[in-house]
Amino acid sequence: MSDIVTLFYRDAEQVWGRGDLSAIDENYADDLVFHSPGQRDGLLGRAAYRRAVATWRAAFPDTQALVIGEVADEGNLAIGRWLVTGTHTGFWRDVPPSHKRVEIEELAVFRFEGNRIDEIWLLFDVETVLARLGVLAVTASPG
Repeated sequence: MSDIVTLFYRDAEQVWGRGDLSAIDENYADDLVFHSPGQRDGLLGRAAYRRAVATWRAAFPDTQALVIGEVADEGNLAIGRWLVTGTHTGFWRDVPPSHKRVEIEELAVFRFEGNRIDEIWLLFDVETVLARLGVLAVTASPG
């Protein structure tokens, strides 16, 4: 397994899945850019990434993140999917705790500069999560 694929697994399981924020200082660039749904521009810096993880884990404290399928190692990119589960017991995006368990599949793309993570994209359907929390009605798509 390449170093970048190892760091990809580590971010899913250690940072998001266990809330170990100390791993961020070790392997992430100072000027890391983090992209996730609902952000116009990416969050800049390791401190902003730590806050994003901490905010999610405050809302879903029992979060588990598991890499599913193969992780592609494309030069300076690692690309794969995560299955994230957790129980909504804190505020998330102004949504009060629903105590509902959610399961979310995410696409994750990590860009590396040298041996440090320089940019991250975590992509998931926010509307589906909000529907699972009971905030949005699920509408059938045409076809």
